[in-house]
Amino acid sequence: MMVVSNYQKRGLGTAMIKFLASYAKSKSAKRIEGEVKHHDFKDNPDLPDWYRRRGFAINMDKDLKGCVAKISLTV
Repeated sequence: MMVVSNYQKRGLGTAMIKFLASYAKSKSAKRIEGEVKHHDFKDNPDLPDWYRRRGFAINMDKDLKGCVAKISLTV
């Protein structure tokens, strides 16, 4: 998920996360999982903290393959 830079800082990303969490819960999902890729982290190094502030658990283990962080949110 990504919000184009022209539309950042307007609450759109937070709204999408809330919608996704609500939808996942309605489908009996227990958790949402994702990854912060290297190119996304390069463009926005605060991204893991952005997810953390929205309730996600963050794993930034140095041994992760193909990503900077794994993220998960219990719904």
